Formats: sequence, structure tokens, C-alpha cells
Amino acid sequence: MILESKNVKDGMFIMKINGTELRFGIKEFAAITGLKCGLLIDFFSDPYIPNRIILKYFRDMTKTEDRLKIGILYFITSLLTSSEALKTTIPKLYFDLVESGQYVNFPWGNECFRLTLKACSHRLGKNPMSFKFSQFHIALQVWFYECCHPFDNTVVICVSNVTPRILNWKTSNESIFFDDLKNTIIRTHGNQHKFRNIVLTDEEHDVDFDEKYVELKKEIAEVDKYMTDMKAYVDNSTKLIIEEIKSSRGQPLQTIHQHNDAHQHVEES
Repeated sequence: MILESKNVKDGMFIMKINGTELRFGIKEFAAITGLKCGLLIDFFSDPYIPNRIILKYFRDMTKTEDRLKIGILYFITSLLTSSEALKTTIPKLYFDLVESGQYVNFPWGNECFRLTLKACSHRLGKNPMSFKFSQFHIALQVWFYECCHPFDNTVVICVSNVTPRILNWKTSNESIFFDDLKNTIIRTHGNQHKFRNIVLTDEEHDVDFDEKYVELKKEIAEVDKYMTDMKAYVDNSTKLIIEEIKSSRGQPLQTIHQHNDAHQHVEES
């Protein structure tokens, strides 16, 4: 069994196993986790404006609503964007998103995927042979299950075939150790397991995180702006041409307007 982890640049985690190159990108992350992945919402966290929750510093928390918000923050920082507890600083952006209620619309999938790849890149650089995953590592774990066919039921059991795919798997034991994997799916001799990249379903494709879709939306916005500017230019040019034509006939524009107004008044009479 040859296992090689490659670079995680350009938004892609690549692992080579037995000659098969497995790719883990934002599409695979969304298919596994079911987290919202898409264009960033129009939300700005001003670092110079104090946040009400931070100002309270978790004191005098008598309102049920505030307790709920702290619970949401805990879920975000301990599960979605988790890292080592002693080194975790909660970004002000998260406080502002929770305080404003925009955390519901925020594409957490993008944020979790970015932090997970960043953690992989950092830790692989330090020790490519062995390291402890942080951030939303469960997505990588389930992705690995999905790429292995058939999977050894002594490690994990496929219980369904739904979306998101994180719901499809149940571990056989409370804890999975590396020795368990070495003796099963990544053993050197007599290994019948095959690896292949996951194939996304139509439902999994039907999201707006696709890079081409994002680029297309940008191009459409640029074309729309260009057409608006062009229309304004044509309108102004048309007015200038009409004024030039009227002026070339030797009749002042003001006189023409007065004549037209008088003519219209006679017709109405």
C-alpha cells in the first residue's frame, strides 16, 4: 500500500493511494457535510465597532436570547471550526454574525473547508508522516470511506445512501486506531480494497459553489454594468445629435421649443 499526501494548494487536498489520485475539494466537502457552500453574503464585520456580546464578556447573562447566542458560538467554534482549545481565539466576525442573525445565511461550508485545508497544509509541512487533524476533520474521514470500495465493516459500516453523505456511515467501534487501518484497508499484502474518487449526484451538483458558476455570475454583472453604461452613452449621444441637427437649420433650440409648444396649444384649442 503506497500512501502519499500531496499539496493542498489551490483549494484541493490530494492523496495518492496505490496509484489512484484521490481529490478532496469544495464540492466533495459540501457533498459530505451538507454545509452551505456558495457566494459570501453581503456582510461586513467592522473591527472598529464594538460587539455587544464581547463587551458584556459573558457577564450578567440573564437573557435567554444571549444564552442561545453563546450556545451557537460554542457550536461554531467547537465543532465547525474547531482547533486546539488553548490556541483558539473566536474571530469577531463570528460574534457579529451571531448577533445580527446572519449566521443562518453565512456559507459555513466555505469557512470550514478553508480552515481544514489550511490546517492540513500547516501540519503536513511540519510532519508529513504523522499528525493530528484539527478543524472539520470528520469530513476528510467520511470522504475516505466514500472513496474506498468495498469498505471493511470491521472499521465502519455503511448504513444508508443519502445526502449529505456524512449520514451514511457508522463506526463499528467507539475508537478507530491507525493499527486498525493498517490491518484492514491499508494493509500491504492481500489487500482487496480499491480506491476511486466519489461521483457527485445531480442533487450534489445543484449548488452555487461551483467556480465556473461564480465566475459566470461575475461576468454577467460586468456585462450588465457595461450595457447600462452603453445605454446612457447612446441616450446622451442621441440628444446631442438632435440638438446639432436643429441648430444646423438655423433655428435656436429655445425658439423651436416655443414654436412646438404654441402649435400644441392651438391643436388642443
